[in-house]
Amino acid sequence: MRLLSILPIARGIRLEILTYFSAKDIPVGTMVSIPLRKKIVPGIIIESEDALQNKSAIKGMDFSIKKILQHKEDISLPLWLMSASKKIAEQSVTSVGGVIASILPKICLEQPEIFFQQKRDAPVTKGHFEFLAIQSAEDERFDTYKSIIRESFAKKKSVVVILPTLESAKSISESLSKGISDYVVLLGDPGSKKNLKIFFEKAHDDTHPLLIIGTYHVLSLLPESIGTLILEEESSRFYKSQRQPFLDARIVACEVARSLSIRFIVGDKLLSV
Repeated sequence: MRLLSILPIARGIRLEILTYFSAKDIPVGTMVSIPLRKKIVPGIIIESEDALQNKSAIKGMDFSIKKILQHKEDISLPLWLMSASKKIAEQSVTSVGGVIASILPKICLEQPEIFFQQKRDAPVTKGHFEFLAIQSAEDERFDTYKSIIRESFAKKKSVVVILPTLESAKSISESLSKGISDYVVLLGDPGSKKNLKIFFEKAHDDTHPLLIIGTYHVLSLLPESIGTLILEEESSRFYKSQRQPFLDARIVACEVARSLSIRFIVGDKLLSV
């Protein structure tokens, strides 16, 4: 029997790590389903130990250890997403599980086999984190973005542009897609299962570099071929979530870029940074 330390992925849970058991030896990082407060929630295995070697620790626990309900061995969150979530949680004074539950679209937790197969974590050539700020008129910024996109495509790297609202994402898509429309992927309604599946398949097609556009929901579903992440309309108040744990998408974007070791650019007519 294995004693598992599991990170629950749910909002409003103050405990970072919970203990469960399993008759099978399941790899660390695997996504599982666990019983919690009369509900079934997803979780991630952080540590696995032999229960026989921890008899004294088990006897000293003032609660009964429950069994995990199910798991799929080939499903796990990307390492870069786990790393970014930990940094976001530290800055936002909340739990890592709360961060993951906030930035992942709900369908990703309900059907993780579609989005988090281990093969998606294939090794890639890493760069280094770089922060740049662009404060100028919209036309000038967009011309700069177009230049960055051309440069990135030449290096076989994709570019992500994050906007505070879906309307803004659609608008900038029209401006930046001229001449490269076949290689632009726009995430529409993140609450739509159909939209998310289509977006994910296109975004992870590595036959050609892409321009990926959307709101902050895009950040948890990025391919590792990304070379630059642009956060446009940086001063917008809509980047700040009004739901617990009240994350700021600007912090989320920055930490995702840092974990992926890529260039991070913020732009606006008047920056708040």
